[in-house]
Amino acid sequence: MSRERLLVYYDFDQPDSFSGSITPIPLTLPAAGALPTEIPLATVNLNLVRPHDRVRLAATVGWRVVAVSGPFSNEAELEFRIRRGGTTGVLVSSARDSGFPIEDFREITTKFLYTEGGISHSVQYTLSVVLVNAPGAGPGTTPAQIIGPIHFEGSVIDDNST
Repeated sequence: MSRERLLVYYDFDQPDSFSGSITPIPLTLPAAGALPTEIPLATVNLNLVRPHDRVRLAATVGWRVVAVSGPFSNEAELEFRIRRGGTTGVLVSSARDSGFPIEDFREITTKFLYTEGGISHSVQYTLSVVLVNAPGAGPGTTPAQIIGPIHFEGSVIDDNST
């Protein structure tokens, strides 16, 4: 007899569902020696979580590289982060993606998944982004923008072991 997996709880945050339909969120290089800014994009709250359950998170973010000093001049590398417990909570997952400007703009969609177990309480997860690298771009420039879509979802899955 096989064990069933049951969806216990589901939540999502979708500030934007179309590419280019939001006011672009600029990702600006900090001054020399300063840490880059982590920008929250979406939050999900998951309830009814028990120790044997699994939490599954999925994120999709649309972004573009902006030519700072002319076409093909700059690469931008972003790190998308998932934190447990809000914007300053524990970092539980991250994914990096990079791109180059082609002509004026290139739209990129980054998707990633994360699953964890051992959580035994209601919990909040936050999806955020950090501009981690942009060779050739100077402080104060904006080599990348979040343009949408932004979608972040979370599920609590009971593995039916009890």
